[in-house]
Amino acid sequence: MYIARRMTAFLVRRGIIAEDRRTMEIYEYGLELISGDLINFAVVLLLSALLQNIGTGVLYLLCFVSVRLFSGGFHAKTHFRCGLAMAVFYLLFSVIYRSLSAAGAEVLSAGTALAYIPVAVCIPVVNRNRPLNDAERRKNRKRAVILYVLWTMLAVLLVFFGIEAGKVILSTLWIISINIIFARYVQFWEGRERDEKDC
Repeated sequence: MYIARRMTAFLVRRGIIAEDRRTMEIYEYGLELISGDLINFAVVLLLSALLQNIGTGVLYLLCFVSVRLFSGGFHAKTHFRCGLAMAVFYLLFSVIYRSLSAAGAEVLSAGTALAYIPVAVCIPVVNRNRPLNDAERRKNRKRAVILYVLWTMLAVLLVFFGIEAGKVILSTLWIISINIIFARYVQFWEGRERDEKDC
């Protein structure tokens, strides 16, 4: 990414990092990841502003990122596709959230129970660029489940007291589950394609 390369060059010129190739590559990669995430967050916040509810976008990001950090999920192959996927998932969240505004307790309970199934069965979704050993998998799984359950409990409490943020959180949790299912689907098809090439 051009921005990361420029920032790394700036840090080298200032003497903040050493001018050796390996160190520069590490910084460039790290800055590329950070700037990619910042762009994705900006996309969500811009969409939430266009949909006239920036607070919803902020709460969505807090819930989504905190759980997905440990649960894993869909990873696009380019920054552009990643940003596009983030936008699509946020727009899908918006549709679900607006649909839930009139939903009763039965729909919320059933949807939340169904949304927990992919979390219970499929996490963590491991990215081949960032493999995890068994201990790391167990630790990430435990953290993701705990965070998911805590967010669910908070959402239920807020919905009980008629606070709209509860439905925002529930919608976000449903999107996390959809993201996990989509990631597994993509991994399944990529695995089949590799198997077919090996034949």
